[in-house]
Amino acid sequence: MIPESDPAMPRNPPTPLALLARLCGMTLLEVSELTDTSHNAVRSWACGRRETPYSTLLQLAEQHRRIQEIAARTIAAQLERLDGTPADATALRLRLATSDHQAQALGYPNLAAQRAVLAHAAAALVLKNRSVAVAFQEPDPPAGGAQIPETQDPGTGT
Repeated sequence: MIPESDPAMPRNPPTPLALLARLCGMTLLEVSELTDTSHNAVRSWACGRRETPYSTLLQLAEQHRRIQEIAARTIAAQLERLDGTPADATALRLRLATSDHQAQALGYPNLAAQRAVLAHAAAALVLKNRSVAVAFQEPDPPAGGAQIPETQDPGTGT
């Protein structure tokens, strides 16, 4: 049993908002942007000073559902691409955006959501005995430059 004075043990359990934000890979600032709420309000909800509105928890739960769906598609696309290839023959490359704008161009709400998807995908692929490598997406092209094709699979860059 951990003594109550243990500094590693938090004083209060995490709130539902804090748990959902962590599950989505989002900071509290990103939660405030997603929910169009002040950062101070989100901080109050996250630490338990005020109760989080159900609509905000629902937005985060929906965000997590979208992350899981995109992760499942990413995993399926990677495994289909390597169907029949020996597991140790090549590492699967997951492309990480370098900005919110770039993540949004790939179909994610923000960079944190893409990171959460890639974390889910990487874990699932490793469990399927596949080597995984993460690389940064190419930087955004200058205005008027080449666009990322619409047919790209979010997270794989292929």
